[in-house]
Amino acid sequence: MATILPLDRLVVEVVDAHTGAAHRVPALHPRWKVERRFVAYRPLPPEGCPVALHEWVERLRFLTSDLDWLLKQPHPRFWSQVVFDEDLHKSLDSYVRLVPRAYDGAMDRGGACGGKCSKQGACEPCNLQTQLHRQVFMVYLRMSTNRESKECFLSTEAFAEVIYNNFLFDVPKILDLCALYGRGNGALLSKMIGNIFKKQPAYLSDLEESIPTILQVFDMIAGKCGVTSHVWSDGFPQKLTGQASHSTATIPDL
Repeated sequence: MATILPLDRLVVEVVDAHTGAAHRVPALHPRWKVERRFVAYRPLPPEGCPVALHEWVERLRFLTSDLDWLLKQPHPRFWSQVVFDEDLHKSLDSYVRLVPRAYDGAMDRGGACGGKCSKQGACEPCNLQTQLHRQVFMVYLRMSTNRESKECFLSTEAFAEVIYNNFLFDVPKILDLCALYGRGNGALLSKMIGNIFKKQPAYLSDLEESIPTILQVFDMIAGKCGVTSHVWSDGFPQKLTGQASHSTATIPDL
């Protein structure tokens, strides 16, 4: 029975079309990256701008088409694309940074079309936004998985190195993914993040180093709301005790 090798140890024999000479190329290699122009995501334009909405829809058509292509790629081609295609990651990063969160209320006006369809998802703008949202999650979910099947997998060591050294994930991106997909995709998101931290412990160290900064942000937000939170002091969280009560009437406009 033949031994099944991980992707990081597989090689492919390639024959030069001009010389006929054969040479071996790793299965995970820039050679297998396909040149595609992954465009950046842009936020939904304001209401009353039909030209801007048309351009936004065109952009989403490109994005959904490209991500559909990416997700259909076999294991070696998928990983060669996500590791070596910088434009792809700029596109994905733009989405997780700029798409409205559930708490923003940006889609409350009736979906991506601005409320012109009878229900969410009934028109092309709504359908494209929903499709793109799912595709981005599926790309990150696939990137967080080192083993897709018995035949298609990366060794644990190579997977840990690839996702960390190529910045496929980082702490800010993980937090963005939690904000975007925690509601409604909690189980899969938990599995994704759990596998990332388990396979690459360096992310845990990065998270621990970022906690003081996160606490500072919470304290700053509390201060703007007129609340003395005391969650930040010398880099350590403090108990929320001894605080005066506040009502909404005492909170200034932000």
